[in-house]
Amino acid sequence: MLKFSERAIQEVLSALKAEENGDDMVLRVKVNKEAPPPHRHSMAFVPAAEKEAVDEEFDGGGFRVIIDPASKKELEGGSVDFVVSATGPGFKIDPPKTVIKDPRGPAIQKLIDEKINPGVASHGGFVELINVEENRVYVRLGGGCQGCGMVDVTLKHGIQNMIQEQIPSITEVLDVTDHASGSNPYYQPGK
Repeated sequence: MLKFSERAIQEVLSALKAEENGDDMVLRVKVNKEAPPPHRHSMAFVPAAEKEAVDEEFDGGGFRVIIDPASKKELEGGSVDFVVSATGPGFKIDPPKTVIKDPRGPAIQKLIDEKINPGVASHGGFVELINVEENRVYVRLGGGCQGCGMVDVTLKHGIQNMIQEQIPSITEVLDVTDHASGSNPYYQPGK
């Protein structure tokens, strides 16, 4: 399922020992698809009684971990580490790496990270690169972009134009987002 680093295991066990009812706690790992990467993954101790019938339970390395089916689908094969960064110490959950074989992938990812995501972030949205095949780029939009009434304009006149300007060989940018499940779109119809 998820692989916890030795450092992450030590930190979880230490935190669990400090919990008042640590023997009856499990670590819930969850994905919030509406949050932008890398803030979409969370972990928290919850009472074991909160485990739902659909949750899968596994051993994280001396502690119990539960995960719901949707989160499992996104995180299976990923890793958890404990890191110290400029913002302080904390857990870092990395989903499994999507392997994009097209050599233009890194340039497109850099453009998304440095230019496109800062622009759509002002509307509470974000863009994820899913794949590059032939001359097509596949993206998933999230946050305020998921379910937004202006998504086609953003995709064709914003994202696609920016990518084609940098990488002219790209002929099309396709949206693979499930917009019907968006619950917090930026766009709100007039009253």
